[in-house]
Formats: sequence, C-alpha cells, structure tokens
Amino acid sequence: LPIYSGFLKVYEDAPQVGDIVFSDEKESVLLIFEKLRDEITARIKLFAPYGGEYSEYCRRSGKTVPNIVLILNNYAAFAEEYDSYIPELSYISREGLKRGIYFVLGTNSVNINSRLRQNFNQNFMLRMNDKTDYSMVLGRTGGIIPAEYQGRGLVRYGNNVYDPNELEKEINLLLQDDDITKQKGIYEYLLSGKTKEKVLSIRAFTDNEKRTLYERQHGICPM
Repeated sequence: LPIYSGFLKVYEDAPQVGDIVFSDEKESVLLIFEKLRDEITARIKLFAPYGGEYSEYCRRSGKTVPNIVLILNNYAAFAEEYDSYIPELSYISREGLKRGIYFVLGTNSVNINSRLRQNFNQNFMLRMNDKTDYSMVLGRTGGIIPAEYQGRGLVRYGNNVYDPNELEKEINLLLQDDDITKQKGIYEYLLSGKTKEKVLSIRAFTDNEKRTLYERQHGICPM
C-alpha cells in the first residue's frame, strides 16, 4: 500500500508480490483489509488443533501455507485518509503475527496510534533531526544515536536497541571465533542482549585436552 508514493510499484512484477494498491484506489484498499480479515479467521480455525500457531501447524501437520506480508508506506497519510481503519490495522498486526501474516509499516512521523504501535516488536529508525524522536519510538536507547552517514539508523529488537553498524562489527568478530561451533546462533545471541550463550554451542574441552594443552604450554597461559 504505497500511500501518495509510487516507489513500491517497481516491485509489481516480482513473483512473490500479489499486488500494489495505491491510496486513491479506495475499493481495492478496503478489499485488502476484508481479505486479510477473512484469511486470519480461516487460519485461526486451521491452526486451532496446533495451539493456534503457524509454526506449530507447519511442524506438526507436515503441511505449509504461505506467509503473507503487508507493507504500508506513509502511515501518516493513510491515517489521515483512512482514520476509521486504524483499528483494522491494529487487529491485523496483532492477530496476524502468530498466523504467518506480517505487517511492515513505514512512516516519516513518530505519531503512531499507541494501540497499533504496541503490536510491533521490531522497529527501525533512520537518522532523525530531533534526537528525542528515537526514545519516543524505540524507548530507552542508552544514549545510542546512528552514525552520521546516509542510511544509518537504530533498530529495536525485543527490549534492546542496537546500532546495526556496531552489531555488524560484533557479528564479524564472533564469526572468527573458533570456539563457536554453531555460527547460526550468533544473531540470536546478540539480539538477546548476549544472554543466550548456549545458542553458540561454545566448544568445551575435556580434562585430557586441558591437561595436554597445559603441558604443551609448560603451565603458562599466553595472553
């Protein structure tokens, strides 16, 4: 849904794109909400025997249904023209998440409906002129601000705020650590605030290996 903006149209012919609908196509906009509500209702019934979860349905039934991603660009303009549909957006973003229906919201304003905002666990902000805007959307940032380069920003994942540039540096360092035997756990480890060390499967040494290394180093631990 590119509201007063046509840049998403370049993706129109991509095989995974169902449709691009503009704000002046009111009937089509409303039809999207109607179809998504119907799809959520159908998936609630389909996933009921599996705890109502998309992931559990796929894992336990051996079947799959496609993920659906709704992208709404320019929330401020949408809210002005379709104000009565903000509760519908809130419903879709809340109920769709655990049913394989995901919502991406783009806006140039920090003024977002509070009930709608609480449904988003991951937020990304590009560099803002007013530093106080970061805390309004991301919460406490610990004083972190984006680097002064075009396209830099901050991301909130769960309860933590990250500078993607610094995050990338930490990822590269951990990728070079030979003691980490499960590199795919690096992202989960960092995004957990470095609390889930077990996802890294750090190599452990047996007593014999420790003794061999001790003797090889003549009892000296090199720094």
